[in-house]
Amino acid sequence: IQKTRPYIVCHVNAQGLRKRQIRQDVEAYMEEYKVDIMGITETHINTGHVEGQSANRSFIWYFGLHPEKPEEPHGGVALVIRKTLRRAVEEVTPINKRMMRVILRGTIPWHIHVAYAPHAERPDEEKEEFYALASEWVRVTPRKAINMWIGDFNVKLGMKRDEMET
Repeated sequence: IQKTRPYIVCHVNAQGLRKRQIRQDVEAYMEEYKVDIMGITETHINTGHVEGQSANRSFIWYFGLHPEKPEEPHGGVALVIRKTLRRAVEEVTPINKRMMRVILRGTIPWHIHVAYAPHAERPDEEKEEFYALASEWVRVTPRKAINMWIGDFNVKLGMKRDEMET
């Protein structure tokens, strides 16, 4: 990655990307606001690792993977980058339906993780597994790399008001 200007990075919870129009809307947003890298959660696409170009060939799409249960409609993560960054992509690692990593080459490599944490109503075991896996990926990222996490972490701030609240 060569720094010619500041890179603009953002996240969106898409609540489904199966319709082509939604993907076109994402690209129009990226174009209008000059977004270079967008992490997307809740894609509802579990097709495995896919690299695809946008209709106008300005963006490259990478989708995560959920090999255990491809029929599950929820979850799914993706990363969309400007085509000008394509040559910097060194590695794409789909981890599961809630997490993926893309490494961009540069003077200092970027390890970009897209993550979609389980919400409060999901079983505690599922949440614990997610955060244990995320912690492991933080641990194995080289110290000299930029370690960027983009996503929906379903975080609730503040103290519990009573024992019924999670």
